[in-house]
Amino acid sequence: MVTRSSNPEGRSLQEAVTRSGTSVEESLLAEISAWNQSAEIPIGTVGAVIGATLPRSTFPLSQLGGVILAPGLGAQGARLEDVADRFSGCDPGSVIASTSRSLLAAGPDPSDLGQAAADLAKELAGVLG
Repeated sequence: MVTRSSNPEGRSLQEAVTRSGTSVEESLLAEISAWNQSAEIPIGTVGAVIGATLPRSTFPLSQLGGVILAPGLGAQGARLEDVADRFSGCDPGSVIASTSRSLLAAGPDPSDLGQAAADLAKELAGVLG
């Protein structure tokens, strides 16, 4: 579920404050967390898309209980240190940092793309723990 997009067109909706006084994105993250902790669905079923280029969320992402897709690493401006800071405390393997544009620059040779992906995975594992 897209909750914290770095897409400028989506931010006004995601930052809008609901009647309860929380933002739409905070409400969505809380709902995702509740779903992932309920007995009705398997643990970790519901994930969130949270832009890696955004400031750190005020919602404790370590409590989300699902996978986080974090687009924006590399060409879009987020650095490894940004990903480590913004998603610190999350379970190992629960944050998938996307860097499609940067990886594509290593191509078009498939072995070069594979090596670039492997190198980045190693770097991410080092900063995400």
